[in-house]
Amino acid sequence: MLTAKGGREPLSIPNLLEDPKTKEMELTKIFKSYLGAPILGNNGSVIGTLCAIDSEPYMFSDDQIELLQDLAHYLSDIMMIDQHIQQKDRTEQLLQLQNNLLVKIATGWPYKDMINEFCVTVEHLMNGYFCSVLEYKEETNQLTLIAAPSLSIEYQQGIQLVDVGPNEGSCGTAAYYKKRVIVEDIETSPFWENHRNLALNENLRSCWSVPILSSKKELLGTFAIYSQQSKAPTQEELDIFHQFSSLVGIALEKEKTEKRIHFLAFHDELTQVANRISFREKANEHIKNALRQQSKLFLMIIDLDEFKEINDQYGHQSGDEVIKETAKRMVSNVAHRGLVARLGGDEFSIVLPGLSYKETKELATSLTHILGQPIEVQGKQLQITASIGISQIGVNGCTLYELQKYADTAMYRAKRAGKNQYCF
Repeated sequence: MLTAKGGREPLSIPNLLEDPKTKEMELTKIFKSYLGAPILGNNGSVIGTLCAIDSEPYMFSDDQIELLQDLAHYLSDIMMIDQHIQQKDRTEQLLQLQNNLLVKIATGWPYKDMINEFCVTVEHLMNGYFCSVLEYKEETNQLTLIAAPSLSIEYQQGIQLVDVGPNEGSCGTAAYYKKRVIVEDIETSPFWENHRNLALNENLRSCWSVPILSSKKELLGTFAIYSQQSKAPTQEELDIFHQFSSLVGIALEKEKTEKRIHFLAFHDELTQVANRISFREKANEHIKNALRQQSKLFLMIIDLDEFKEINDQYGHQSGDEVIKETAKRMVSNVAHRGLVARLGGDEFSIVLPGLSYKETKELATSLTHILGQPIEVQGKQLQITASIGISQIGVNGCTLYELQKYADTAMYRAKRAGKNQYCF
């Protein structure tokens, strides 16, 4: 320890009681002379001291000093080799853990179980730390908790929903700026203004968070590490942090892609309403229930009037905007009363289980009116109307094919009658 204070050169003190720096030290009660040589680490910093001590005053010779220094250098080499072996073992352990997690991603482990496993693995590697993973919800611009296995239920409830913003803790801030956020002291950090008490009550003092971005740089979520000490991460901790955040990113992006694929299998990509496949499945289910319960069911076929002219005059991009707004108005108008689907092009269908003839007629009147309102596209007011054909279960058949056929015939009757109207 004396050598560490003295620097990188050996320190020889023949009589500790006569040296002004040591004479008041407790060790002089036992030892009277001291020789120390520093043990140096990789970067030249002092990591220890090799000492020779005597209970009597003693003048160490140059040869003895040189010998002790050689032994200290030898110990430095041994410790660096040991450190290298430990680092190699740790690297191999990291690679093995990463490979295990990648296998779980590839083999379709349950999503939340897999994320929880990530957190547990990192907490095992970084003893004394806690992890959390939050997923980004674009529709609300919030982060939602997926996993925080070692944090209390109270804290988990507190971060169940986190706004994306500059004062929303390390995670909300990292998501807001799409940059890594290192908070060494939660108690004083402005980033924790809105969540400070929650963290301090959990005895959390520092938090490092990194945004998880997709391959297209879209925000997917955040990965955070907490400590009960106010501290900055070491380089090794940062390396582990980023290696595992990349794995979390792979898992989050895979989950998002799979959800998107599943959504598109049953929804129209442009309008987000049900597609033809989904409509057929759900409409048949409604028809089966209506026949079993002997209840009413109506089916609408809706076709936009003169839509081709809008496409020709203003282009397909404007046409797509018209289709999207039309679908939005239908969904808003129909609400919980039925299922809206886009069958293709400018043709839609709505199945209405349980509605009476009067209610269906009122809805058709409302739809004709709302779909006839101008639609603003790229600064232009585009006027479009819709023709609606309606069929009824029992009256026009008992299968989806029959109901669609009669509704289609009624729709063309509405067009021939002047368009912008409905026909049963």
